[in-house]
Amino acid sequence: MDLSDEQQRLFEALRVWRKGKAKELDVPAFVVLSDRSLRHLAHARPRTLDALHEIHGFGEVKIEKFGGEVLAEILLQTPG
Repeated sequence: MDLSDEQQRLFEALRVWRKGKAKELDVPAFVVLSDRSLRHLAHARPRTLDALHEIHGFGEVKIEKFGGEVLAEILLQTPG
């Protein structure tokens, strides 16, 4: 999946978030979310927890664990 420059910046910000979350949980980064999931997030820029269901790798457990933080990071990185 090709990303625009803006989407690539969001992808990188999400990778930084994931690294911090993985360190906090003492697990490998891919256990938090895969690169594929981060790319889908950067491309789709979901705004709601319900919208996360459409993102690869997001089921109820991931949404419950990380959904709020992911949406906050997307909002923080979204211009305007």
